[in-house]
Amino acid sequence: MLAHLGRFKDALKYFEKALDIDGEDYLALVGKGDMIAEFAEDEGHDLTIAIGEKEIAAARAKQKEKEQKTLEKALEFYDKAIKINDKDPVAWISKGMTLARLGGDSIFEAKKCFVKALELDPKDGKIKQMVETIEKHIEKQIEKEKQASIEQHEEEIEQE
Repeated sequence: MLAHLGRFKDALKYFEKALDIDGEDYLALVGKGDMIAEFAEDEGHDLTIAIGEKEIAAARAKQKEKEQKTLEKALEFYDKAIKINDKDPVAWISKGMTLARLGGDSIFEAKKCFVKALELDPKDGKIKQMVETIEKHIEKQIEKEKQASIEQHEEEIEQE
């Protein structure tokens, strides 16, 4: 309820209290992971104002690194929840969404999570849509990588 009101820090405190009582509380593990992932976007926003392009690039890289570490921490909680109950699609979905946010090769692992969630709840249209969306992102990523490889090969030929 607190998370739905945008009170993520308060919700996190309650999930932590629940985990203090029972460190294997499935919903508390998933909830804590979700709250940590929610905070990932805010990581690094306290950076000082950058003046030049190099400073801006460095600030963005630092912010991206902080966000990635926070998302990786959230993944730890999803993994713990999945070890406790791998038959509930909720943790699989949250893990998949977090992996998708990490980008890069994590997108392939995200697809596996969404597919697993769909296997567990094959009638859920939202999960089907997540699988379709991630498949489109993967196709785009593969296409970009192919194009980059072609361009690199063409540059190498020109340099010879």
